[in-house]
Amino acid sequence: MSVTLDAGCHLDVPPEHEHEHEHEHEQGAVYLVDGELDMDGTAIESAQMAVLDAGTVAQLSSAGDARVMLAGDVPLDGERFIHWNFVSSSREKIERAQQAWRQQTMDKVPGETKWAPLPDR
Repeated sequence: MSVTLDAGCHLDVPPEHEHEHEHEHEQGAVYLVDGELDMDGTAIESAQMAVLDAGTVAQLSSAGDARVMLAGDVPLDGERFIHWNFVSSSREKIERAQQAWRQQTMDKVPGETKWAPLPDR
């Protein structure tokens, strides 16, 4: 979730959801895209991510304008597979993406002029 804080604003970030069966809190994170931000009185650097303490409320405050990304929520609904830049809940989708990358039929990355070969596993 993207949040824009005007100068002098405060935002309380509530604790993440609790698992019904596991009784554990998920951790969230705050990423400062740009601007000025304090979390619980500690300055967060631009382009830095701060992990939230599970089960606690974090207070964000901004002396100047700030653009912030909040990460975290309910847990994913199943296993995820990863190879290089490909992430999916399906191994078959990753295989198809790898094939498309090798054949260079996948859309190009905006602004990139070189093609990177798929790394070995």
